[in-house]
Amino acid sequence: MTELNYENKLIEIFISCDDFDKMYEKWLQNHQIGSHSLTRKPQISDSEIITILIFYHWSGFKNFHRGGGPLLL
Repeated sequence: MTELNYENKLIEIFISCDDFDKMYEKWLQNHQIGSHSLTRKPQISDSEIITILIFYHWSGFKNFHRGGGPLLL
């Protein structure tokens, strides 16, 4: 696969993950018991973490040191 195809697939995965995360957060707020607040804001969003995990497993790379690193990090 070319680098452009990897980038397009990565964008497609991120959009799907971000849409899912928004729906899940809305659902979670309606079904959560009590209030829970973080003491600090995370530097990376949930959808970014999910995207990295899905893309890593989809790509077939064995580690981040070969192949997938520059696109992800």
